[in-house]
Amino acid sequence: MKSKLVSILAVLMLLLSALPAGLATAEQGAIELDADEYTNYTSGESENIVTITVEDDDLNVATDLTGDHEILGLAGDDVTTFTTDNANINSVSKVFDLYDGIAYFTAVSEDNTQITLNTARDEVAEADIEEATITDDVAVGSAATATAHGDVAPADAAGAGDDDDLRIWALQFDLTESGNEDTVAVDFEIQVVGDIVNASTGAVTEDQTTEVAVTLDDAEQAQFIVGGSATPVFFSGPVTWYVESYSDENGVSETVEVDIDQLRVIVARYDYDEQNTTDYEDDDGDTHQSVTITSTTDPDGLELTLTESDATSGSFEIEIALISETVKDAIDNQIAASGFSTATDTTDDLQDLTGALATTGAAGDGDDDALLAEDVLDFIAGDTDLDDDSTLDDVMARLIVVSHDDEIEVTYDDQGSGEDEADDTADVDAEAPVLSNVGPANGTYTDDETPQFTVTMVDADSGIDLDTLSMIVYDSDDNDSDVSEDVSTDPITDGYDLVFIAGFSELGDDPGDGAGAAGLTHDWTFSVKDAVGNLATTDDDDNDGADGPVGAGSLDMLQYTIDTNAPGLSSATTGTGIALDDDDDHEEMVDPAWIKVTFNEELDQDSLQASDFEVDGEEPESILFGTDIEDEDGVDLGADDATLVYLKMSADLDADATPEVEVVDDIDDLAGNDVDEDDVDASDEIPPTLTVSVDTTVGADEAEVTITMTSDEDLIQATIAVNIVNEELEADTPGSGDTSVTMVKGTGNSWEGTFEIDASTLYTIEADADDEAGVEAETNDDITFEGDLDATIVSVLDSAGTTLDGADSIEEGAVWIVTTFDEDAEYEDDSADEITITAVSLVDEDDNVIADDVASLMSDDNVIFTLAVSLTPGEYTFEITGEDSVGNEVDADADFEVVEKDPFDLVLQPGVNLVSIPGTPSGDAGALSTLFADTEVSSVITYDAAVNANGGNPWLTSTKDAASGDWSGDITVLEPGRSYFIETDASATVEVLLEDAGVEVPPSVAVYEGWNAIGYWSISGDTFADMDAYLTSIEWSVAYAYDPTPGAGWETLRADSVVADAINDEDTPSADQGEGYLVYATADGTLTP
Repeated sequence: MKSKLVSILAVLMLLLSALPAGLATAEQGAIELDADEYTNYTSGESENIVTITVEDDDLNVATDLTGDHEILGLAGDDVTTFTTDNANINSVSKVFDLYDGIAYFTAVSEDNTQITLNTARDEVAEADIEEATITDDVAVGSAATATAHGDVAPADAAGAGDDDDLRIWALQFDLTESGNEDTVAVDFEIQVVGDIVNASTGAVTEDQTTEVAVTLDDAEQAQFIVGGSATPVFFSGPVTWYVESYSDENGVSETVEVDIDQLRVIVARYDYDEQNTTDYEDDDGDTHQSVTITSTTDPDGLELTLTESDATSGSFEIEIALISETVKDAIDNQIAASGFSTATDTTDDLQDLTGALATTGAAGDGDDDALLAEDVLDFIAGDTDLDDDSTLDDVMARLIVVSHDDEIEVTYDDQGSGEDEADDTADVDAEAPVLSNVGPANGTYTDDETPQFTVTMVDADSGIDLDTLSMIVYDSDDNDSDVSEDVSTDPITDGYDLVFIAGFSELGDDPGDGAGAAGLTHDWTFSVKDAVGNLATTDDDDNDGADGPVGAGSLDMLQYTIDTNAPGLSSATTGTGIALDDDDDHEEMVDPAWIKVTFNEELDQDSLQASDFEVDGEEPESILFGTDIEDEDGVDLGADDATLVYLKMSADLDADATPEVEVVDDIDDLAGNDVDEDDVDASDEIPPTLTVSVDTTVGADEAEVTITMTSDEDLIQATIAVNIVNEELEADTPGSGDTSVTMVKGTGNSWEGTFEIDASTLYTIEADADDEAGVEAETNDDITFEGDLDATIVSVLDSAGTTLDGADSIEEGAVWIVTTFDEDAEYEDDSADEITITAVSLVDEDDNVIADDVASLMSDDNVIFTLAVSLTPGEYTFEITGEDSVGNEVDADADFEVVEKDPFDLVLQPGVNLVSIPGTPSGDAGALSTLFADTEVSSVITYDAAVNANGGNPWLTSTKDAASGDWSGDITVLEPGRSYFIETDASATVEVLLEDAGVEVPPSVAVYEGWNAIGYWSISGDTFADMDAYLTSIEWSVAYAYDPTPGAGWETLRADSVVADAINDEDTPSADQGEGYLVYATADGTLTP
């Protein structure tokens, strides 16, 4: 069975939610930041955490109030003020009665103890809800029941049921003595049994009995409130009642009329946050946040929900992290890249992912961002009241972006107050202290075994916090000494000057004299924070709070060297110098004028000059030194460049020289120790120079080549061999083309050997040897010679590219015979590229000599030779012989046939044909009497636009006499570029032999405005052209072609954008050989077909 308390409270709460709000007063809440200045940097020590506190008693109702209501008491005609049991009544939202739900306007006293109603109402809400008559005791078993009346709807809405079992109410007995003896007094007790409600807490105690003592004088009517008017009893649900100790005076039986009245109960509802946060609900039931934080960089800021610190405090707190834009971007980028759900994935998930990516390198260039994002989120989750299991959304809702010199502002909109919003502000110091005068600086040297350490630290914003100063000094074995408490700090403007002098206790007994000349290296670290926690360190990478976090690892150390030893010479070698390469880097080179000198420690290069050195008593011409020196192949030497000095002498040293190198004046190391006397003998590192020569550049098969090699110094090898490389074989199979030739020593450092040529190829000589110091000569492979065993003819062709031998369709007339030799392509790098022709011959089938003079051949490269002749039909034989520069001979011959040239076939159909010829007829081939002999052609007509332009009859005509076959009229021959109407009674194909196009000006045809009879003319041999292209040189509007085929006739041709790609193109007009056209020119012009 459900708790009656819960049900009663549900009735009250739902009932109140439907009622209008009353008037109440409240005190303004306060909001406060926990500091005046903050940073956006964190190393995991909460430097960037802001604590926001709201103090507002309005939001704290006494915890012993089970619900959010209190029964104030009973209404009355003159009762409007009630004293409350709950102290913080300034959060009252509604006051109403429990009979009909009517709300009151109210006011709260300044001491928050009394509520005053704006109006008074009758104490009795409904009279006579139950009636009875008593004359004696009423047995308990016969007890009567009374049930509250009132507005049924709110009770139903609360789930109480139609019988209103759970209605909260108070009642009074209205009693009237009505017996026979009015003078007789009546005394008795009424016992009322029911569930009683605690007015302050709402708690219900079941089955409680309340006694009402009654005394009625004769003929009296009186009212008795259950519990009394000062402390009425409030029941939940129906009650039962019965009478005990009924007595009347004088033994007279008296009757008492009983009426039960329902009294008006006044209830207050308090408005407070059951979730203990600063959020509030509006009239629509929507939840809003009343606290905000903004910054200059992020003026939109965050809306916040603060949680009460404990159940009775009225104090609410939240922790917010300040971050830089760099960190915010890194977090956003990493969350986006991870593909996580910010609603479900946690900072732990992000930490696991980014840690794995950074370890494996899978995150690529994003590693730094990944770790930065993970570190910051991890720090913030740990520094605030969140944890690593918080979702990313939870953490991101605690971040606000700020920059240096920002102002942050927090506001609290107190919904229980009519006053202005409460607010608080603070500044942002996001810049770490500035460190300067840091010494010993990283990488520096000193000869002082008790060095002085200095740091100047300045912070013009929040100031230096000396309590955070940390300084660690290490000896050469990395034993550390914390000297943070031993340093001297003198105040300066906005900061301090630090001084500390280290001694043997920190640095060891002999801190400057190690096993080598370079002394001993030592480390030290320094860090300090400003008042808000920005960390400045001796690590430049970490000295930027705006980009934090630094992390919890150790700081980078500053390394310096204490050196009390003077520098000395270690070695010297001849033949090595340095020069600047194309990238302005120092690169070593082999040069016999140079000496490379190596010292046993790094030098102060500013102390070096040429006069500090002598080589066999001679001062160098110059010296060079540098940084990041590379070898000949561009690879870093991997040595301390400051130990190297390169001496350039005025002349090349002998190849086997080993001069004495001396230091003759002061040279300092980096710590200031100097040497002014030292010497070392240079070792020979100058490679021997081998000079190779041959007596033959190109040789024939079995030709003997003499190879000579000389050296500029003695060699260590007793026997010298050179390698002869056949480059053709070497290209096919590396190593297969090598032949060793043993050289015979002659006088001095001279050797000689021979090699017999056995292939057509380029031969390379490789010579290698070591001098007596073991220095290897640079391989000399610049000397080559060639073997040339053959001469080759590639082809004998005609001018059209047709192989001449066996050709049987070469047309009569001009014929070019082209012979191509391949002398310069027998092998790679073949230099023998010219042929000498020793014989040439061209004879016909009757052995008549057509050509036999070598001088008649044409060539501009002595590789391709051309014989130009004019030949008539018949069979011919061509022979040619050539010889290369080493005497290799080659010949070729070709038999071929020259045939008659094919004539042009002019096709005629029965009827009138509009035709033309595409070229100039050869001889009388275009004469009408020749062309149309033995045909049924009867007439030839053309239109001469020139005659028309001069006022004559443009129609020119010739006809054939049917009996004699003779032609008469204006036309005697057909001309190219003109079209003709030719009439015939029968089909015929007439052959027209056309001349070859010679070296002459291309043809042109004059056209006149109006009609022109134009034919197709081509000297290139093309059989058709797009009509637009053919007529492009003139202005025209329309052209006509004519087809005598029945049903065909005239065809109209106009310009279009389609280009013809075939003869008689079906899609667009084409100009075709053999066809004639009537073309209308819109202006005089010249056709250039």
